[in-house]
Amino acid sequence: MEISVLGSVAVTRDGIELDLGPRLRRVLAVLVSRHGSVVSVDRLVDAVWMGEPPDGAEGSIKTYVTRLRRAIDPDRDGLITYHDPGYVLALNGHSLDSDLFDSELDEATQLLRTADDEAVIDLLSIALGRWHGDAYAAFADEDWARPEAVRLAERRLEGTELLIEARLGVGDTERALAEARSLVETSQLRERPRELLMRA
Repeated sequence: MEISVLGSVAVTRDGIELDLGPRLRRVLAVLVSRHGSVVSVDRLVDAVWMGEPPDGAEGSIKTYVTRLRRAIDPDRDGLITYHDPGYVLALNGHSLDSDLFDSELDEATQLLRTADDEAVIDLLSIALGRWHGDAYAAFADEDWARPEAVRLAERRLEGTELLIEARLGVGDTERALAEARSLVETSQLRERPRELLMRA
């Protein structure tokens, strides 16, 4: 099973995207954003109903979590468990695209120090190819998602900058120039894209 947050939040099993519906997708996104930490029922209630919960909201959260478990964990691997005062999601060997991206970006950063530009380009092409929109997409501006969405957006910019630097290292100035121009246009307050554009 694969969980995606680098764009719209989605779950794919055996190559098929599961139809979770908006409420279950939101519950999943909140749990994923906490990186294996417990999310209280109160916090889930607040996130699902955006601060205006109906009567019986806590009971509804339990129902949503049960439905989410059935959808993403049919083999009962214990992906979502209750730990007072709420729930925690443990990947248990399943993949999360943002975790894979973080690992690949860290590895590429190390490789760049060894001047292995070709390997950096290959790795960053895979890492940046995982993105299909803004992290957490429709939820990115909500209080519970914003910190992680902002962190991932910053990491994406770092990865793009590293890719341009690696392209310059192998003499691929044409692609580096195009990517640097695009980055300057979308990140006008950052200095490094301008530096890379001048180098290109």
